[in-house]
Amino acid sequence: MSTIKISQLPAATTPLSGSEQVPLVQGGVTKKAPVSAFSSFIDASAFGATGNGVTDDTLALRAAFAYAIPLGKAVMLEGTYLISGYIGLNSTIADGAFHVYCNGPVTIQVSAASTAFRQVFFVGVNGLTSASITGGPLTINCNNKAAVGIEIYTASSTVYGSVSFSAPVTVNDCLANDASAAYENGGIAIQGRFEQIFFNSPRVENVARTNPSGGACYGISVSSLAGECYICDPYVANVLCPGGTNGVDADGIKIFGVDNAASPAVQTLGKATIQGGTFVDCQGRSVKSQCSDTTLINPYFKRQFHVSIINSHDVDFQSGNGLLIEPTFEYKKNSSVSPLGVSHRPVAFQQRVSNVPQLGKAIGGSLKTEVDMPNYAILVQESTSAYSETVIEGLVVETFGGLATTVFTRSILETVMEQINGKTAGTKMVVNNVSGPMNCSVIGYTGYTTGSLANKLEYEVTDCNNTLAAAAANILFVNLSGNAVGEVKAFLVRDNANFRDLLASPVFDFQKLIPGCRFTVLTDLVTATNAPSWGSGNYAFIEALGGPNDTAPLTPTNRNVRVTVSDGATNLAENIFYTVNGGTTWSETLFGTTSGTDKTVTGKLIVDGQIQLGGTVSAFSKMNIGGTLPSSTGATYSLINSGTVPSTTTDYIAYRTGASTQDAAFTLGSYIHYFAVQGTVTGGSRTAPTSQYGFAVDSTLVGATTNYGFFSNIPNGLNRYNFVAAGTAPSLFNGAIGVGSSTLTIASGAVTAVSTYHLLAGEGGVADDLTDITASVNGHILVLRAASDSVTITVKSTGNIKTSGSDMVLDNQYDTITLIWDTNLSVWLEIARSNNGA
Repeated sequence: MSTIKISQLPAATTPLSGSEQVPLVQGGVTKKAPVSAFSSFIDASAFGATGNGVTDDTLALRAAFAYAIPLGKAVMLEGTYLISGYIGLNSTIADGAFHVYCNGPVTIQVSAASTAFRQVFFVGVNGLTSASITGGPLTINCNNKAAVGIEIYTASSTVYGSVSFSAPVTVNDCLANDASAAYENGGIAIQGRFEQIFFNSPRVENVARTNPSGGACYGISVSSLAGECYICDPYVANVLCPGGTNGVDADGIKIFGVDNAASPAVQTLGKATIQGGTFVDCQGRSVKSQCSDTTLINPYFKRQFHVSIINSHDVDFQSGNGLLIEPTFEYKKNSSVSPLGVSHRPVAFQQRVSNVPQLGKAIGGSLKTEVDMPNYAILVQESTSAYSETVIEGLVVETFGGLATTVFTRSILETVMEQINGKTAGTKMVVNNVSGPMNCSVIGYTGYTTGSLANKLEYEVTDCNNTLAAAAANILFVNLSGNAVGEVKAFLVRDNANFRDLLASPVFDFQKLIPGCRFTVLTDLVTATNAPSWGSGNYAFIEALGGPNDTAPLTPTNRNVRVTVSDGATNLAENIFYTVNGGTTWSETLFGTTSGTDKTVTGKLIVDGQIQLGGTVSAFSKMNIGGTLPSSTGATYSLINSGTVPSTTTDYIAYRTGASTQDAAFTLGSYIHYFAVQGTVTGGSRTAPTSQYGFAVDSTLVGATTNYGFFSNIPNGLNRYNFVAAGTAPSLFNGAIGVGSSTLTIASGAVTAVSTYHLLAGEGGVADDLTDITASVNGHILVLRAASDSVTITVKSTGNIKTSGSDMVLDNQYDTITLIWDTNLSVWLEIARSNNGA
């Protein structure tokens, strides 16, 4: 047979169908291939797949994917496919890609008559570039014959490629019904150093094992992640490992990053985000992560029908930062059985710290339960662990179904203190704004023996609210077993309702207290550096108030501390100690009714509230002096100010007032800076005082260069007065009365009188007539004269001026006219005139 080139063959006269065969040369060998192999995707029907749900399409689909994956082409599926074995690859190949296009809803149904097998889809490609499932939703019913729905694997050590399931994928009933199976069960598994992994609304239900010792089970598994993984709105339910023992997992979603050996520490790579999602009855962990950063946003966790296995919890952050935002936890009984096993310790998350710094944070959310549990979170560390922070903030705890006691039986957050003590790096634990029925400790710890935590441990407990009545167990920071921790690096406790603020046996330095910290100690059990002399057998309530100077940075010697010491029983005597330098200098004062030695305050005395000196507290004053004043044969004083003014002072003010009004819509009727009222001084056997003074200045007040008994400097203006004597009683002045003078220049025949004595100048510096004078108050007496001999001013009896007859001509500086303003007549009336310079 002669050789004919392809170019010499006649052209086809009719269109070719996808199932027709055409020659294909691969590696120098001529093979046949369907026409569909040359399109952008391969139709599974070209390989004989029916998609009718009755015919066994296993071999046809297996052939289609075995052909398409090495070429990197998509396989188009349509309808329902009945299978009895795997339909992907049966071994790992060198290169290729895995793509599925669902032309409408597609179902892959494992036959009930099939023998148990491992995976429905296995895609093992060492050089896998990408994988995707697009189009309509894909459902894989494993029918308890296949252990895994989809498994994608690449062994490449290079970070590249992507996996994208934009079509919703559902995998149901993953149970390898073979008791000897030693491989894991799961819905979807992705393994490889991909740059991007994306799942859109994946759904996995009913994953279980019959051989718990043979391996773990999971809903969705991502491992060796080097890039980013984003899972949107997953649903994972009933991931079960009945009879599971320690080391066997049953996880809803687990995401493991690859170790970065190039890092100074073994840094786990990969970033994972789970947006939304529902997790129901995952017997082990609902979410487990070993990535550099993991974020869960608005997840919902529910347990009811399956009891959790050993060491189970809902979120487990391991080897990287974890952020849990607004989660919802719901725990309901199955009849009378709790879904929480005896070892179900943490609820929100377990934070397991590796050898890189780690932050674990749970923000907001709610916990609704009808069963109690030991803790909300647990912190686990090792001797090689790096610095870590654990933060629980804003959780709301609720009960239902008859649970009326505490939700947590041990603590909100718990750790093994010897783990912290055994490592070099520091640890910080924060619990803030957690509320609900919690008769437990806030931060509890076990296993502490000896050793200082002065450079290792910080903790904060603030704004927590136990809605049950306070109980003895409600301690903020306490050893649940083992020894009590003494000194820590720093702590902050304040504003916790129905929790005991009594710290067990703290060791601390007053110069290291965090501003805002408020707590109680027993003076016999506390070891405090720079403490006041607070005696023994007492309770001391300590408040770190910050710095005495707001403009200066806070330093050990620049901080206010207040200590209230009482016997803890009758509280009849309370000693208040105060320091502005963190304990170097303490001042002391005595409050209460029991007698004792006088207490001298040499520093500042700051009272956050009202001050009452004797008598009954006034509800409307910041400071009130009442009761009987001290007895004296001379004068008795309510208040004496006789201090020494320092040499650096430029001005001394004995009393200053200038309160501001609140920024709100209201009108203040009167603002009185100093108010004298009549006390009861007559009646009964009293004799009226000889003299009474509203304001008195002694005759000795003459020591300055210029001395004022009363000084007012309010500038002229509407409704402004420097002195008003509004009463009808006479006003007496024993001494000369002087008035100021100023020159007024006439403008259009008018001037404004602001004083009693004025000089008049003509407009433009020439002779002028005065016809109108603006007045201020009734009875204003005004004396006028010319400012110059050369400019004549004529005061006209017109406008609002009424002279005694003729106009008054002021033609030299010695001529004057005196007027008085009558408000009722709205006129200036002449009192007198003097022609002294005639």
